[in-house]
Amino acid sequence: MLGTRIDYQLPPAGFFDAYPQYDPNTIFKGWDDTAMSKGRDILRYGFTHHFWTYAHWYTLGKLEGLYVEPYYWRPIWPIQRPLMDTLQKALVGVTLLGLVWALIRERIGRLLPLLLTFAYFTALYIPFVAFGRYGYPTIVFMLPFAAYALVQVGQWVQGHLSVWKKERST
Repeated sequence: MLGTRIDYQLPPAGFFDAYPQYDPNTIFKGWDDTAMSKGRDILRYGFTHHFWTYAHWYTLGKLEGLYVEPYYWRPIWPIQRPLMDTLQKALVGVTLLGLVWALIRERIGRLLPLLLTFAYFTALYIPFVAFGRYGYPTIVFMLPFAAYALVQVGQWVQGHLSVWKKERST
């Protein structure tokens, strides 16, 4: 049910006119078959009347919530939210670099178990999960690619430093 909410808001304008049996105060209460019916009605209305908003939310919007937004709801002194935003974006950037680098340089068979598991959890997240904190387990699948990128950059820097030192000594 909560997975149908865009940025934790009520259904889009016009929904309650189209579905007068639902009330804004109780629409997200319940967990039985009626909740499933409400969720389907929200999605049906949203994709029919606000297609691009819902299409964006169920692709890029949910991916951003899962990977780009930090899993940091309350500050832990002295670390504030802006620092965590920066660190999370850096982690995602290094992970993407490592992912692309690994896809170019490594055999796909070696990467497939990790990639498929990562894709599986991402696919599960998109339609159902309402909060980014449910994406915590996916960090485990991001870190190997981030580590790969850091090792590759370290080796590149080390190689260039040794060439530079040889040139200086001659």
